[in-house]
Amino acid sequence: MAIYAPYEGALVKDKQPGFVAKAWIALPSWITADSVLDASPTAMGDSLTVTTAPTFAAQKGALPIECFRDSVEVPGETSGEMGSLILLFKPKIFVKGDSPAALELITDILNQPHILWVRKAGAGCAGTIQQYGSLCDPAEIENIAPSTGTLRSGRSGYEVNYEATVKYFFADGVALTEYP
Repeated sequence: MAIYAPYEGALVKDKQPGFVAKAWIALPSWITADSVLDASPTAMGDSLTVTTAPTFAAQKGALPIECFRDSVEVPGETSGEMGSLILLFKPKIFVKGDSPAALELITDILNQPHILWVRKAGAGCAGTIQQYGSLCDPAEIENIAPSTGTLRSGRSGYEVNYEATVKYFFADGVALTEYP
């Protein structure tokens, strides 16, 4: 249901760029019930707001991934022909470290669809979680680029680029269950 209304100052809640240096991923098979969206949207944006976090199977949860500060970003683009355009979100995370554990994580997730969560940074939107992908339409890894670090970047780890066609926003107070 589309709610057409002026997009004015009161609706602009997220004014600061950037994300915290952590992301979370989960395989769709770990989730027993998908995130629940606002069932009766009354304001613009409500239909994309998660009011109940996903339910995970026993001994499962969102797997936290430590990232470099200022390395999490979510650019995007449109895809398709005029009249059937869709938004294609391209979240990117940079997994810290070049170690046996980091490489095992990367090889485990390489060919798996995911649901990805990132948290906005900044005092004005602390706690705002964004979800990319869903049980019906998971995010997919577009590519992974290993980086051994250079004197210029100083970063060693793995840049993971996703593609997702769905994006949701967690309502205030809705928490994500982390992997035990």
